[in-house]
Amino acid sequence: MALQTFTAGQVLTAAQQNALQSNDYNQTVSTKTVSYVLTAADKGTRVAMNSASATTITVNTSLFAAGDTLWIQNIGAGTCTITAGTATVTTSGSLALAQWGGGSLFFTSPSAAIFFS
Repeated sequence: MALQTFTAGQVLTAAQQNALQSNDYNQTVSTKTVSYVLTAADKGTRVAMNSASATTITVNTSLFAAGDTLWIQNIGAGTCTITAGTATVTTSGSLALAQWGGGSLFFTSPSAAIFFS
């Protein structure tokens, strides 16, 4: 679900409330089969890599703000490596995800993220 902007005093429709609730439990999933560069539309979603070959997910600056998150998972047999394009990505673990590996990418600024596996 796309991020919605609300204004003070706005009355939410039942459809808007249902959409907000469903997103709390069911993230939008974008399945990729080749290496991928994250876009601003990936904020708050789950990016699933499904490839038998090695792939990368590249993280660039100025797409996300501090506090933005997204989930990355690898469901394919090939290793998926999270790579820093123009952004800095840090972790205490590995950025190479084996099959069924995944975690959360948390942005501390528009140019820096932490990967929590």
